[in-house]
Amino acid sequence: MNRSEKAGLVHTSNNSADKASFICNCCRCCCTILRGRTQLDLPNAFAPSGFKAQVDKDECTECGICADERCPMGAIEVWDDIASVDMERCIGCGLCFTECPVDAITLLRREERPEVPATAQEMGARILREKGKLEQFMRAMQK
Repeated sequence: MNRSEKAGLVHTSNNSADKASFICNCCRCCCTILRGRTQLDLPNAFAPSGFKAQVDKDECTECGICADERCPMGAIEVWDDIASVDMERCIGCGLCFTECPVDAITLLRREERPEVPATAQEMGARILREKGKLEQFMRAMQK
């Protein structure tokens, strides 16, 4: 897990509360889970963690490691001499936090906890609904 994190891989698991059926270490370029948000713009492709990144403006040296090398979601930008986190895009993976050379980034608990589907079936239905394919799936299952 530590080597995966150092390599910039995001620790992921299934997105339902009933049971963990897998743990994966995902890269931003080819992971279907991450690409659901980054390339397909599906906000419910997975739930973010219960954390969010926050930059200490006084400590940030604007090195850009967090934005350029670590954030798989493109949630961090460096402008006006400071790194800034887009909370809508931040998934709370912590990759920015683990490699900040001056410890200017911390992870804070989200005030609103992400809604996690209760079961894998509920998760699948949400994804199909988001893609506009739920009705088509239901028809196919009735045959």
